Amino acid sequence: MSESAVFTTSLVELKGGGGAGAGGARGEAKVKIRQVASEEFGCFIWPSAVLLSQYLFEHSGVVRNSKVLELGAGVGLPGLLCRKLGASRVLLTDLSKPPIILSNLQHNCCANELEHCSAAPMDWGIVTEEMLLMRRTCYDVLLAADCLYSSSLYEDFLCTASFFLRPAPKGEAGASSVKAPARPRLFTVFQERGSGFSLARLMGRWGLRYAKIDFVPSCSALVGSCREEAGEEVTIC
Repeated sequence: MSESAVFTTSLVELKGGGGAGAGGARGEAKVKIRQVASEEFGCFIWPSAVLLSQYLFEHSGVVRNSKVLELGAGVGLPGLLCRKLGASRVLLTDLSKPPIILSNLQHNCCANELEHCSAAPMDWGIVTEEMLLMRRTCYDVLLAADCLYSSSLYEDFLCTASFFLRPAPKGEAGASSVKAPARPRLFTVFQERGSGFSLARLMGRWGLRYAKIDFVPSCSALVGSCREEAGEEVTIC
């Protein structure tokens, strides 16, 4: 069915920071983000997405000239910023349902007028033909901001993340015979909510290594509301 929704378009500005030793950006970066007045978690900016964006802004060397895949992108702030920081290609992914999340994510790609930046559906915990095709891109960097907000998601998330963090096995359709690039890295920020889980232990079960990064932002991140748009028809399932 179709319902009207209220959208808020925000301009996220990052300034300062970016020390030369960290390969960080200088000056400022601006990203347009449309948020939706909805109960869906993927329709607005989360603090973890802002913190991850600040880290990427101050360490832009890790994404410059790289192919970036964002999991559970929501409104897409970190991934969109990566394209502005010089990533060669960015794919933003989130749940296929409800459709409002993906349609808003696609809108944000278009609103920032970025080439080689797109959005696609991805449900965690299963491997689809579309994901096999995505892996042929050989992403260098994976991003995830506050994707571990519920213990019910941990295994499915790590299943999907590990799929993209490992090279395609020989014999798989699309597997390259060319020497594989350096193993991709996953940068994730999450809020500990007292669940008692150990990320290191869980990642170990999937053959992944985990290292904590101590980071205090030196750049500022301003999320300013530009305008509200009401009455646009969207499909709600």
